[in-house]
Amino acid sequence: MHPDDMSLAGKAAVVTGAGAGIGAAIARGFANFGAWVGVLDKNGTAAERVAASIRESGSEAVALTADVNEPQDVAEAASRVLAERGSVDILVNNVGDFLQQVRPFLETGEDDWTALFDVNLRQVFRCVKAFAPSMIDAGQGGSIITVSSIEGYRAIPTCAVYGAFKTAIGGFVRSM
Repeated sequence: MHPDDMSLAGKAAVVTGAGAGIGAAIARGFANFGAWVGVLDKNGTAAERVAASIRESGSEAVALTADVNEPQDVAEAASRVLAERGSVDILVNNVGDFLQQVRPFLETGEDDWTALFDVNLRQVFRCVKAFAPSMIDAGQGGSIITVSSIEGYRAIPTCAVYGAFKTAIGGFVRSM
């Protein structure tokens, strides 16, 4: 298939963690194929910078300032997108963090586990719950892409909890 045959014109994509790095590249990639892009990031300045660069290239984008670890932020971002677009066709769960927890499991505690759960798994649940209903209601399908890590498939003795959550993402995505 030729890239010109893969138009996303008329489609709406929301990318979390899109204010920099991999998320920004994903957002720009969707825009390059014609999608409207919601650039979601907890750093509003970074989100606006990426959205502005997408608009400058001739595509449509809006910055969405939201911390995916805050339920109200995600709900407000979803409401804004749905008010503007009606539905979402593509959700990319890109946010995740290692949280610098490089130590054996027996040296970790409940606070470490909760922090890793929140940023690597709970936020995926939260974003899917906020955006997937519009995909279903639109009746045209949709795509949910969740970025994970190789650490979900191999042993990582100094980051067992992080690896466990990355493995859980795979199970969740397959089950959805």
